[in-house]
Amino acid sequence: MTLPKIVASSVIRSLDRHDSHGGVYIVDLNNGTHEQVIDWNDPSFPWYRCAGDVGVRGVEFYGDLFYAVAGDRLLAFDKTWTLVAEYSNQYFEATHESWLHEDKLYICSDGKNAILVFDLIKKEWTTSICHPKDRAPFLFNPLVHDNEVLRFNGGFHHLDSVTVETNSLGEAICLYAGAFDGCISTMNMVTGKVGQIPLIIGMTHNARMFKDGIIYCKSVESEVRYEVDSEYVQTWKIPLPDPSTLTHVYMRDCWRLGYVRGMVSFPEDDMVVVGSSPAEVFALKLGEDGPIASVSITNDFRNSICGMCKYEW
Repeated sequence: MTLPKIVASSVIRSLDRHDSHGGVYIVDLNNGTHEQVIDWNDPSFPWYRCAGDVGVRGVEFYGDLFYAVAGDRLLAFDKTWTLVAEYSNQYFEATHESWLHEDKLYICSDGKNAILVFDLIKKEWTTSICHPKDRAPFLFNPLVHDNEVLRFNGGFHHLDSVTVETNSLGEAICLYAGAFDGCISTMNMVTGKVGQIPLIIGMTHNARMFKDGIIYCKSVESEVRYEVDSEYVQTWKIPLPDPSTLTHVYMRDCWRLGYVRGMVSFPEDDMVVVGSSPAEVFALKLGEDGPIASVSITNDFRNSICGMCKYEW
């Protein structure tokens, strides 16, 4: 089986302006190579606007442009990996991962407990989701100053995962989850109908539907789990690197060895690709106990994979 090329983003758990703050890599799992195409220490990038871990999170291709989410900005790059446009919004805060669906980009904005939707044709924000702690989720217009939405403080979910499917009526169904959730929440983007899909256990990253069940990262445990009908079908343990080979291990506040995050799924091949820290990418296949391929990007302990998508160019 030929393995795919993946684009992986990374964040750095350090705020020293003079160091690299993560970036974007093309990872070829078939031949075990990688290439860094965006480095967040470029002074033309507004790195100082990023919240929390500095670096790049959600990544997606759309036509001749590559979109990357970083802090409070959506950045657009051309095929030379040159920054050509950036977009923001009053509800765009503490962003995480993204998903492309029918000319629209769905982005986790944990700072406002929201899924923001960006129309890639019109280049404007469109109907989005707010999911506060004290009431049911609802649709809202992100182009309008809405005090009700703005008053909600983020972090209730730690929103980090979003996917979108089309139902039999042609309606977009957004599925999203956070590290603090015990379920995948759903929202019909046409009717506003909400729902929940329970998980066996909470504290996940990248939870999504996969074949007959749900797959997700258990980040702290360095595991990826696949469940069907509330029963575990398979658990993959992600190998940890030898600590003696790592750099910057003296920065104890940055220690998250083997923190698994980021996912691209290939259900037709019974396979998912995930990332870890320090930055490494693994291909996992149903029926195989361990990774069928891996590519190590760096041994810098601060550098952690965050977002992923399939390479399209």
